[in-house]
Amino acid sequence: MLNINSLNNVRDQKEINKHQIYKKVLDRCYHRIKTISQKGDSFGVFVIPEYIFGIPKFDTLNCANYIINKLKINQFKVIYTYPNLLFISWEHIPSEIYNSKKKPENKKKSIENISIEKPKFRYKTDYNPSSNFLNKIN
Repeated sequence: MLNINSLNNVRDQKEINKHQIYKKVLDRCYHRIKTISQKGDSFGVFVIPEYIFGIPKFDTLNCANYIINKLKINQFKVIYTYPNLLFISWEHIPSEIYNSKKKPENKKKSIENISIEKPKFRYKTDYNPSSNFLNKIN
């Protein structure tokens, strides 16, 4: 007798295996990002392998889609180039060193804290030429 649940279990197991393979490729991508970051760069290229020795063949397009979604969740900018090239950038994320210097001060604005700045220029009408200008130079 044919059991429908056993058919679903086979399909579900294939789906689980597929995601495990994609996860292994994603781990390789994360490792590549870490090595690039240690060199001081803030962008890099990852080539999705067409096959991995010891792992069943997988669909590189679906794998690329899986990796792109996971990287975008982690705020990476990703550009995909057919068939298996990913350009990954994290340059848009500011450094923690620069953020600590630029912490905004949360002062409440009140009338006492507001100061009126004097203009950094002089009006023409305020100018009084001195009559002994040339005598002062000598």
